[in-house]
Amino acid sequence: MPTPEDILTELEGLRIKRESLFARIQNVLDSSRTLTSENVRLFRLRIDKLVELEARFEGIQEQIIDRNSQIKVAADKLEVLNVQKACDNIIYEVRGKYVHGSDSKYARFERYQFSPKHVHGYQILST
Repeated sequence: MPTPEDILTELEGLRIKRESLFARIQNVLDSSRTLTSENVRLFRLRIDKLVELEARFEGIQEQIIDRNSQIKVAADKLEVLNVQKACDNIIYEVRGKYVHGSDSKYARFERYQFSPKHVHGYQILST
């Protein structure tokens, strides 16, 4: 059984990974602010990556929740809900911009079924 110190060390590593993923997700939002019909093809690659980043972020969040449950001191636990909300807001804003762009022949999202290759997210279809 891991010691409390081991759990705190592991939480610190998870926090660093989560921050890195969050920054990469934020970068997709930043690039979406300059979305045009000329650069949308390159942006499609970022959307594909966003699906992967979101899955990895949620995996880290689940690990943090698990480790938090093993900690008795509330102050030592990592924040989960507010960080998840902030990340979700970024992802929804990016998707909203991209979906809105479908009216201008950018692309559209279609929900796809679970498969081992695609845990969850969206598949991009040209219009």
